[in-house]
Amino acid sequence: MDNEFKDLWQKVTDIWENTSVTLGMKLRKMAIEMSIIIGSILLAQYIERVREKNHELREAKEFLLGLKEDISADVAEINDNLDNYADYKSLYSFLGNYDASKLPKKDTLAEIMLLIRGNSFLRPNTSRYEGFKSSGKLDQIDNKKILNDILEFYQEEIPKLKSSTDGWVVYHRRLNDIMVENIVENADGTNNFEQVIQQPQCKNLCRRLVPWSQLFERHNNVKDLGNKIIRGIAKEYDL
Repeated sequence: MDNEFKDLWQKVTDIWENTSVTLGMKLRKMAIEMSIIIGSILLAQYIERVREKNHELREAKEFLLGLKEDISADVAEINDNLDNYADYKSLYSFLGNYDASKLPKKDTLAEIMLLIRGNSFLRPNTSRYEGFKSSGKLDQIDNKKILNDILEFYQEEIPKLKSSTDGWVVYHRRLNDIMVENIVENADGTNNFEQVIQQPQCKNLCRRLVPWSQLFERHNNVKDLGNKIIRGIAKEYDL
């Protein structure tokens, strides 16, 4: 741009110093030259802005299409977790009120021990979102409704879900620590699981591990908002 202004200044100077034309002619020629140069500068700026905007739109599209896949994976994991929590509700309701006079079969106890070792919590795919956010590019998303839903998904609903599942996982780890410390495996393949699980501390932990309604509610909130974002992105790009 500096070169354009230098050229303009030189042409205006040349016209002004030309003694063979009248003042009125000088002013007209100067006006024409200024219009041409300034018009060229403004056109170049406009073309550059359009180029930058198109680049931003391509980046935003690439980000949103990738995010759609990330959130789809998160929703699939949440569906699995909801199924698992439904199983945990039955499992820990049973263990929290364990009745030694109604002992299940040995094979059932073995299955219960395996279930106790498992846990469920969302491991969200956040790398793409965090990278785009940290680079200051979220404003490139023109559809502000989708942008607001994305912000709510990652900054509100997922942290709420994590807060709930973190509490459940703490109780789960405490129960598993007791299992590791106290269960004795005998040479004939039997163990003392029945005695350990009837300890008051274990029964109290099992009652705590019955998934509370908030766990299901927050899983469903993330799932519903995730599906809303997926639909919004699909509609945005006619997928």
